[in-house]
Amino acid sequence: MALAQLYGMTDCESSVMGNEDRYLDLINFKSAKEIYERIDDLPDESDEFEHLVRYLIFDLHAATEIEFRRILYHTFRHQLFLTNDRNHNDSMEKELSNMISSLGFMEMFRILRPILLSWPYEDFASIHEIDATRNQTAHAGRVEEVTYKGRNPFSDPDCLSQMYFDVWGMKQCFARHFENVIERPRVVLQRYIEKHGRDA
Repeated sequence: MALAQLYGMTDCESSVMGNEDRYLDLINFKSAKEIYERIDDLPDESDEFEHLVRYLIFDLHAATEIEFRRILYHTFRHQLFLTNDRNHNDSMEKELSNMISSLGFMEMFRILRPILLSWPYEDFASIHEIDATRNQTAHAGRVEEVTYKGRNPFSDPDCLSQMYFDVWGMKQCFARHFENVIERPRVVLQRYIEKHGRDA
């Protein structure tokens, strides 16, 4: 699927971009739709393989970040004072979601690190390495400078496979952690309320 389709771009988008987007003209593009359709034509020092590895590294990092956000959201959501007023509840939940969405990876990791590493899940120890490799990929001058646990994912396919396997392992641990810390207490509390009432 073309990126233009992915973002739902239409020809009328060019009117939204307006004359202020003069840099489009400098690279000979006429509309927002066209730049997404022809983005691969832009000059780039990286080859297709390097782009693919970069994409995989960023995607693996994002998968970890999503789990952070899920834990934080559900940890704090049950502390919201929710009522029968649906508009009020939606507003409070949206404000919480926006706050968590504004947090960066390391901000969330600093909060969750002592909690996650206290559990007997060895896979969580790889989180810092995943983040370091992602940052090297984004900022290193050359891909040869990027490492994951002492190896280069751009030149060593087994290293890239290890990153994938480590993140897969972390996701299994996140699922178990979520069940133990978020879901199970919620179910126990609900059963308690059903049996004894809210004022017990």
